Amino acid sequence: MSGLQYEHGAATGYDRAVGNLTRQLVPTLFKAAGLEPGQRVLDVGSGTGIAAEGAAAIVGASGHITATDISPAMLEQARQRLGKSANFAFSVEDAQAMTFPDASFDRVICNMAVMYFGDPARGLTEMRRVLRPGGRVAISVNTSPATSMISRVLPIIDRFVPNAKERSGPNSFDGSERHLRDLLNAAGFVDVATSVETLRSIGPSP
Repeated sequence: MSGLQYEHGAATGYDRAVGNLTRQLVPTLFKAAGLEPGQRVLDVGSGTGIAAEGAAAIVGASGHITATDISPAMLEQARQRLGKSANFAFSVEDAQAMTFPDASFDRVICNMAVMYFGDPARGLTEMRRVLRPGGRVAISVNTSPATSMISRVLPIIDRFVPNAKERSGPNSFDGSERHLRDLLNAAGFVDVATSVETLRSIGPSP
């Protein structure tokens, strides 16, 4: 199992730190996914459940959302946010080796998580595997480290609290449209479409 895992302290502060930015991204993600009432939706890298919560409002009581994350602490935050609803399920999953059967979901969404995968191509292939024929996957990523808030902040932190190893993930991920199309095509997707949005978000001081 590889990739970023948030411990309890970071998980509880996630919404305060970047929740506003995450919420700005989900309307475009849902439109790209073509979410509709009654669908079974997998949210990969669900974090604290912000995207899952929004998706549930669209698929309604006849639909179902499965929220997954590699971090048990993050998923516990999602469970606290969403757990009272009957149309949610939660599963700690490595996105690169998910335990779901083939063709389990009508839609797969992944909001700002692919760049944290140790092997993004493998993760996208897994999303394709669990998608039903005729289904759709929608992902959002940073286009480049230079425009990523996290990629700017982490090197500054490392100057004061040295990291045990060189950072990868969002600090090196190429989220350009060309690279994403190459990754998605290699994973077996067809009719691939990409778009770029520029968003600005004001958050609390670290």
